[in-house]
Amino acid sequence: MIALSKNEIFEEKREIVKTVEIPQDWNALLKTDVQTAKNEQDRIKREFQQAFSESLICGGFRRDENQPQYVFFNQ
Repeated sequence: MIALSKNEIFEEKREIVKTVEIPQDWNALLKTDVQTAKNEQDRIKREFQQAFSESLICGGFRRDENQPQYVFFNQ
């Protein structure tokens, strides 16, 4: 992460052991289908809780137009 503060390219070297995918366009989902948005929010919460129960840490976020996701690593 120090590389980013120096305006250098940061390359993650840890192995990603789990991901939690999130909806592509959360705001649009809220406007069009509140129940699905609620279900997604509940799923994301469960997946985070499961990852934390496995002693994983959320160490990043992949910005992707089709499949954005949080990434988890071992401690």
